[in-house]
Amino acid sequence: MVYVTMNKNYYFSLSLLMVLMTVLALVACHDDDEVKADQSYTSCPDNNHPHLIDLGLPSGTKWACCNMGASSPEKYGVYYAWGEKGVKNKYSWDNYIYRVPDGTYPESFDIGSDIAGTQYDVAHAKWKGDWRMPTKAQCDELRDNCSYRWTKMNDVNGFKFISKTNGGTIFLPATGYRLGDKIFNEDTNGHYWTSTLYKSNTSEAYSFLIWPTNPITSEAVRYGGHCIRPVLKRVTQGN
Repeated sequence: MVYVTMNKNYYFSLSLLMVLMTVLALVACHDDDEVKADQSYTSCPDNNHPHLIDLGLPSGTKWACCNMGASSPEKYGVYYAWGEKGVKNKYSWDNYIYRVPDGTYPESFDIGSDIAGTQYDVAHAKWKGDWRMPTKAQCDELRDNCSYRWTKMNDVNGFKFISKTNGGTIFLPATGYRLGDKIFNEDTNGHYWTSTLYKSNTSEAYSFLIWPTNPITSEAVRYGGHCIRPVLKRVTQGN
């Protein structure tokens, strides 16, 4: 085995370094690799997530089986501020990219009334193709056309949505939300960004909120960290 000498007489295995570099490169590429969605299902057929789930919704919208950054449906994944594409250690107005520097808290720049499919849509930017952040209307459609119940998946609380049309199912975990450097309401409720701006206060956007009673769309400050469950409309149907 070949070794290389680093400063301060630390020794590292060259072969191990090569393996680690390869793994890191694969992880970095995966985050921005296109997520293929060649066919849809009514539930996950295997553990090769994410899958595209057909819930028979009137608009033709299909939902991903898991959150961005998650390896399975019950995993939280990562949190984003509205319109941002990077993950942060702290979510505050002070470090929000679209904060108005000389404005009054929590004043933010207008980046559009609906950012789905735009440069500000992290689902479209990272998963590519026709993937999008869901609009408020698509979240309302999910709620109105499915039955739902508070349940557990692998000991994680969340809502299971069951299509009234074709029996398709998805699970949204109770992710909580991030403000500052803390996570609030984890395993108690879930906060999922929509692409829709809250028109009455452009410093806020609509979030899809799930909790034990029922899911609703409600406004939230844009700089907060919420999870994202991508959607897609155009796809070749599978079985």
